[in-house]
Amino acid sequence: MKTNNSNSEIVVAFDMDGTLFTSEDILGPAYMTAIDAKNNEWGTSYVSPTTEEILKVVGRPVVELFAMLFPEMPEEHRDAIAGRVLEELAVSIRAKKGSIYDDVPEILNTLKAQGYVLFLVSNCRRLYLEAIQETYGFSQWFDKTCCNEDDPVLGKSGLLREFVNGRKGVMIGDRSSDGDAARAADVDWVGCDYGHADSEAGAEISRNELKGADVVVQSVCEIPTAVSKLLNAN
Repeated sequence: MKTNNSNSEIVVAFDMDGTLFTSEDILGPAYMTAIDAKNNEWGTSYVSPTTEEILKVVGRPVVELFAMLFPEMPEEHRDAIAGRVLEELAVSIRAKKGSIYDDVPEILNTLKAQGYVLFLVSNCRRLYLEAIQETYGFSQWFDKTCCNEDDPVLGKSGLLREFVNGRKGVMIGDRSSDGDAARAADVDWVGCDYGHADSEAGAEISRNELKGADVVVQSVCEIPTAVSKLLNAN
């Protein structure tokens, strides 16, 4: 594959959920299975959140996400349910019950051929990231992949800033945390207004989350043009 060497020190970083991959179809069942199992084990009666409720907080670090979903639940129970949910999600991902968005392979091939350094940084956990990476072959595109669990102190913002290390670049993602990471690393932010934004509730969340994006794209296939536009403007 021919590459553009002039771009070899420019970082194009991606979020994962709602940007490259959707877990929308597997979130509800994973939470329900995990909570039912723990209710049986503990004699509790916790109620599983709806998929819509989960999607409202997807993209945050797991500790923050579970605190928002289950504010009255003891921390040790939240941690145990989070661990079981993770296991359920990983099994479903490896069975290809989640999916990467249409055109993801094509746009990653395009950016890779243009010589950019591709970086994946997510607020997810390592088992989740590895399940997606191995199932969908992400290692063929990304020079490095990181998740919040790799360094919770640094978090997404710190991990991106450390990887960019003063280089030119762009961050691509669907949540305000992606914008925060972009600002921390002094790179532009391409906001993704698709995927989890498809429902009416998702669209409202997306409008709030994408305030401040340098460019907003409505589909995956628009990403290479948006990246080129931002990088050529600087």
